[in-house]
Amino acid sequence: MHILLHIILVFLGGSLGAAARYGLSQWVNARTLGSFPWGTFVVNITGCVMIGVVSAQASRLGGTAFLLIDVGFIGAYTTFSSLSYETLRLMGAEGWVRGLLNPLASLVLGVAAVWAGIRLGVWA
Repeated sequence: MHILLHIILVFLGGSLGAAARYGLSQWVNARTLGSFPWGTFVVNITGCVMIGVVSAQASRLGGTAFLLIDVGFIGAYTTFSSLSYETLRLMGAEGWVRGLLNPLASLVLGVAAVWAGIRLGVWA
């Protein structure tokens, strides 16, 4: 039963986070001009602020609140915040050079993977 409660908390937080991401992104995009993805940019940066606050307060949050907010809500709101937080931790543990490999490799390989996925989708 314990794991079922954890799954429900992540599900509820994730549902709210996904809806918040979509709503904020659409709201921002409707108010900006040009092709720059301002909605995604704003979601990513606000998600980073949120994960910073939650990680700083993690010892005060109970496990259920952490699952609901961090894993569920923020995890569905943006994974960019997780990438940024993990990169910061890696920089502290292994230095700037090794730490910066995480976002650089993620970006380069991620763009390449999207390109490959599009190519595979065209062939299907």
